[in-house]
Amino acid sequence: NLSDVFWEAIKKKQFLSLYQGLKTKNIQSFISQFVYFYGYSYFKRLYLEKSGAKSIGTKANLLIAAAAGACTVVVTQPLDTASSRMQTSAFGKSKGLRATLAEGTWLEAFDGLGISLMLTC
Repeated sequence: NLSDVFWEAIKKKQFLSLYQGLKTKNIQSFISQFVYFYGYSYFKRLYLEKSGAKSIGTKANLLIAAAAGACTVVVTQPLDTASSRMQTSAFGKSKGLRATLAEGTWLEAFDGLGISLMLTC
């Protein structure tokens, strides 16, 4: 459980290893917010231009948000996979982002993309 992991980290004098993958997770969060914001803005502008409407209804807003979310997931999935690998590695054995992504193929970096897209939409 969580307290066992905490005490093991203290006992092995590897307290900072509790934060493995945090840097990658922060980068992913920043990129995710950036891509979502600009994706949403782009799809909203495109919808308003094509439809000639002055505002967006609820259905269109949900579709635009789902499209922006899907774009975000596709862009950030490798970072999410890498940070998960880094966080679950043994104490003090976490590698950097590049080394973690280089361990497998690019196809493996997109593990979980389908379920992430489904949850996003």
